[in-house]
Amino acid sequence: MRSRWMSVLFVLMAVSCIWVSSCSKKKDKVSKSGSPEVGSLKVGYLEITPNLPFFVAVEKGLFAKRGLTVEAIAFQTSNELVESLVTKRIDFTTVTALSVIQALEVATAGRVKIYQINSIPKADPTDYLLVKKESPIQKIEDLKGKKIALFPGSNFNAWAKLIFGEHFGFGDQFTTVSLPPPNHVEALAAGSVDASYCLEPTATIAVVKGVARVLDVGLVCKTSLIRFQSPAVPSSLSSPRRTPTRPRRSAK
Repeated sequence: MRSRWMSVLFVLMAVSCIWVSSCSKKKDKVSKSGSPEVGSLKVGYLEITPNLPFFVAVEKGLFAKRGLTVEAIAFQTSNELVESLVTKRIDFTTVTALSVIQALEVATAGRVKIYQINSIPKADPTDYLLVKKESPIQKIEDLKGKKIALFPGSNFNAWAKLIFGEHFGFGDQFTTVSLPPPNHVEALAAGSVDASYCLEPTATIAVVKGVARVLDVGLVCKTSLIRFQSPAVPSSLSSPRRTPTRPRRSAK
């Protein structure tokens, strides 16, 4: 619950920061509703539950009240999301993997601006380990030598090596395959994978459909190998920051 409220706070902070930055330079044109027409904003997001506050903000008109037109663009991985951010194909991100941002900053510092770091508390985890409902697998150790579907991107591949390879001592005696979230449910149902290590809402969908059961949850927080227990960054803005497009003034 705390992480969700932190995400809500991030949305409010982000909207306010962009609005103030855009309006401080020059007086804006005012819309019929009385809100300054600041311009447009392209926001990249992953299809995961922690990003729900962003869509609530859009639905409740928090961006529109500040003169912003938001275009939400879905991405499959944090790697694609951050690449689009630094190449300025999008202006902002919602929740994305901290490890991807860190790798970028190590290689070339100062290319993004982080507004908030959102940790995953043990009481409210978002990562789930699923197996097929009728699977004979009863504990994580039973996955040794098995095939595990992962949420796509470098972040989950790194987690898998730390959690299964090192913490549970599998070494290289397990295989992984990165799949888009909707494909996890299909893969479990078809038996093409033995387990799925995923994020919400994939876990809830798989369980509600009767395809899977939860083997374990919150592995990131349970393993001492993940030192900071904060694998998510709610937002990053490219540097130099690109101010949302202003409406052009007609020539006098």
